[in-house]
Amino acid sequence: MDPLRKRISLVLMIALSVLLVRQSWHSAVEIIEVNDFEVFHHIGVIAGGENRAQIYEVVSPVKGRGPFLYPPSATVLMIPLSWLPHDIAGIAYTVVKMSCLVLLLWGSVRFSGVRQRDILGVLIAATTAAVLLFRPIDSDIGNGQINFIVALSAVGGVWLMMAGRLWWLGALLLACAVAIKLTPVLLLAALVMNRRWKALGASLVWIAIVMVVMPGMWFGWQTFGDLLKQHSDASSGFTLTWTAGNGQTTPTELAQFVLAHQDDSQYVDWSKPFATDDEVVADDDGDEYEAGWAKQPLNEHGREMVSRLWIVFGLLGGGMYLLVRWRIFRNRPGDWTWDVAILCTLIVLLSPRVQKAHLVILIVPMAWVICRVLHLFVTRGAHRTLQRHALLLISLVVVGFLLLISDDLAVPTFGLTNEPARPAMLVGVLVLLAQVIRLGMRDIAPTQHLDVPVGTGLQSRSM
Repeated sequence: MDPLRKRISLVLMIALSVLLVRQSWHSAVEIIEVNDFEVFHHIGVIAGGENRAQIYEVVSPVKGRGPFLYPPSATVLMIPLSWLPHDIAGIAYTVVKMSCLVLLLWGSVRFSGVRQRDILGVLIAATTAAVLLFRPIDSDIGNGQINFIVALSAVGGVWLMMAGRLWWLGALLLACAVAIKLTPVLLLAALVMNRRWKALGASLVWIAIVMVVMPGMWFGWQTFGDLLKQHSDASSGFTLTWTAGNGQTTPTELAQFVLAHQDDSQYVDWSKPFATDDEVVADDDGDEYEAGWAKQPLNEHGREMVSRLWIVFGLLGGGMYLLVRWRIFRNRPGDWTWDVAILCTLIVLLSPRVQKAHLVILIVPMAWVICRVLHLFVTRGAHRTLQRHALLLISLVVVGFLLLISDDLAVPTFGLTNEPARPAMLVGVLVLLAQVIRLGMRDIAPTQHLDVPVGTGLQSRSM
């Protein structure tokens, strides 16, 4: 590496280190002042105590947040948090979270299928991905959520299994992610499409152990069955009953918004209050709905309609994935890194409800796209790349911009609703999805000095 590249690498490394230290401090302070981490710690205490059958009936002691929305298997995994006092556990949690963020950024570059030739390329790709997704990253850190850990556990597990190293550990990591969030189960498609049957079998066994055997033995099978029903009621109430307010991130959220905000909508429970952008209202139970959220509960007919639409969106997304994959790889070897990138995007799009912090898993497809853009700069020259791929470069900036201003950009709905929608995050995710598909259709062959992970299907034509 020449001296100039070393200096630039050092500057980027210092800048990233300062940012990580600052965000770590921010995370620890917010946790001590009490945020969503309080829920995880309190549920760990309840699940590890005598009242473990009441995990969906309690609220956090300070903020009063509840009910808990994760499955019973997640509560078992959170019991270790209760072994330490809240503040000490929060600091340890911060260290783990920030470590997961660093590993997620590094791994997304390392397993992009096009590795950079030196540390400068890695730093540029990782830094660019972090900057473009700063809003989701900052939201997760500030709110004390668990998405960094879940994302690394899910994607890192697939990386280990596809690389053929510690595949059994990768299967366990993926199972833990599924046990907490459920949606990472979509990543099993990468194992199926690339015929990693041993890894697939191990993943299914671990998922059964972590999601069924462990909580069943811990809570008792009768209690476990009751908790599953309580979780179903609590999660469906949050994801399908309450309509999206600011920022519709998924097709399901946008559908909820459209159904509820029609004039005289037949899908709305009009007995509940409606919170507009400039007021706070409370229902008969005393539950307050904050200004700017524009929440409106759907009635039974509305929930049924949203459930059907969710299934339709899922089928369309799965069909699109299979069709595009067949189109791209029918005449060349498959690329499992493309599978992981596209599936991470679909995890967001096919979820019924997504908040900003949940978008941190988009680090994987974002880094995948950025690494290929950098490869084009190296192999084809900056001028030619800018000339032929200007739209691609502009679209990446657009994604970051849309995620940044997601709560502010209102767009007309052409009479579908009685107020403007804010689907900026949804548009940003769709643009990113389109670029993953577009670059997947280009058989980008890395130069010989790039060390390509085995099984990516990206090999130099001269090799």
